[in-house]
Amino acid sequence: MRPKFLRPSPPSFKLATSALAFFLTLGAFFGLTIGAASSAIAQTTYFVATNGNDSANGSIGGPFATIQRGLDAATKPGDTVLVRPGEYFERGVIFKASGTPAQPITLRGDVVNGIR
Repeated sequence: MRPKFLRPSPPSFKLATSALAFFLTLGAFFGLTIGAASSAIAQTTYFVATNGNDSANGSIGGPFATIQRGLDAATKPGDTVLVRPGEYFERGVIFKASGTPAQPITLRGDVVNGIR
């Protein structure tokens, strides 16, 4: 005689377990898909250079002249402002937007030909 704890599971229990596993897998799949879609906000990289122009669009070919103008343009979570090498004489630059904990707005120095 088999001990009770080794007795085979009834078919209804196996069906319920299989259904639960299916729904957890399905839920995990859609949860990841929805999460990926919601974090797929268009992120933009803006450039700042000493030879830039604050009327430009902030692209690599049309950089802004001031760090503040780059930060003013960076308003969406995940946006980045890359500051090209050079001397910038600005006081009190202000982040007007902050992004999110997962996708902050970033200000960092750019490296050009090994120069920071």
